[in-house]
Amino acid sequence: MDYAEIARQVIQNVGGRNNIRSAAHCATRLRLQLKDNDLRNEEAISDIEGVKGVFLTQSQFQIIFGSGTVNLVFAEVQKQLGAAEESQEEPEETPPAQEPEGGDAAEEPAQQQPDKGSGQQLTEEQRKENAARRRREETQAAIDKAVRDAVKAEQDRSKAEMDAFFAAAALKNTLTGKPITNMEEFNEWKQAFDAAKLQRDLKAGKLTPEGLQKVIEQTPA
Repeated sequence: MDYAEIARQVIQNVGGRNNIRSAAHCATRLRLQLKDNDLRNEEAISDIEGVKGVFLTQSQFQIIFGSGTVNLVFAEVQKQLGAAEESQEEPEETPPAQEPEGGDAAEEPAQQQPDKGSGQQLTEEQRKENAARRRREETQAAIDKAVRDAVKAEQDRSKAEMDAFFAAAALKNTLTGKPITNMEEFNEWKQAFDAAKLQRDLKAGKLTPEGLQKVIEQTPA
């Protein structure tokens, strides 16, 4: 896995280095504070190698990489941003390298911060609710990406099979003489062929009731 390339693509698709206020990470997620969240391209980021999901929460854009991977990606992001040493560490945002088992509050220390400007600490119940909500968002983001990947893979597989079929069949458009290389060209040929046949049958007086009905349906009002 090329972590330098992954970091480059992440920075590019969040609006460039000038759009990043700060970067941090927890046990599984890269966390970015962006100047303009509208500049991010979530679809492109979801397609980056190693990305398991993305979501925006409390003005913080989070990219799920998983334990271990996120540390290496974060290091490359910081290197490419050229951030000062003091801006590389955000202790309150970064939990231990290994996620704890159980313990909702320990899993999401970043959400245990007081609301800036409010002067009020979050309660234990609120921290647990935040942690549970984030796990749901992570799970849904991972499911959405898996579905998108599965759909794309099926579409690619189906297209490859159809391309192989037409290449092997060596079909030719009997009206233009050109080869038929895909389903769209086949459907265009079939529609034109059927229309021409109906016209020939009409002129020859050989139309069946069904054929006549097709002519009527295809004739503009």
